[in-house]
Amino acid sequence: MRQRLVAVVAITPAAGVFGRSHRGGLPQPLVAIADASGALDRYRVTANLSFQETGGKACKITLLKVTTSSSAAPAWSSSSTTEVAISIDARGTAAHTLPTVFDAAAADPAAKWQLDVTASDAEGKVVSIAPCRSR
Repeated sequence: MRQRLVAVVAITPAAGVFGRSHRGGLPQPLVAIADASGALDRYRVTANLSFQETGGKACKITLLKVTTSSSAAPAWSSSSTTEVAISIDARGTAAHTLPTVFDAAAADPAAKWQLDVTASDAEGKVVSIAPCRSR
């Protein structure tokens, strides 16, 4: 059996839970937080992540990349990466809270959120995990 990680994401404030098949989204409305420069609105979204190893080999998540974007005019995209050390036992689970801050011109109901995960097993082999996306 090929080693795989499954991720489930809950965005707060409550916007639903999503994984590969859930059609959740970002909280609406997005609430701006203070930005000292005043150039753009800054938003914070917190994701409660839950990972499950399904292939029977322990692994370690080393990088979480969040991309927030919108195709609404004017289109925009913001990405941030966080180095982590989340160990998951064989057939085990792990939880992690990931706050993300991003800039946008305004609160955008068309905004989408995506999580890309980098993980490897004890031998350094890449562990497969599908990106988690809001709809």
